[in-house]
Amino acid sequence: MTTLYRDFLGQELKEGDRVITYETRGYTGLRWATVVGFTPKMVRIRLGQKNKYEKDTTTRYGQDLVVMGEEQEHALTVKIIKS
Repeated sequence: MTTLYRDFLGQELKEGDRVITYETRGYTGLRWATVVGFTPKMVRIRLGQKNKYEKDTTTRYGQDLVVMGEEQEHALTVKIIKS
């Protein structure tokens, strides 16, 4: 049985998707990343523009990611306005 991983907006996540995730380690903001794989519970991502102290890949829960494209940008804006 394969697990479907979904992002914050309920979209299916696939390897190679460009996503936005939150900044960690006390920083605030968002970062670009690319989905590179899956674990039984989490999504493995490669962060864009990492610093020399960060690992090559990290994991996030699917609901902590948003697949980005024109339609997704609009949907995210609407969701933020409603909340």
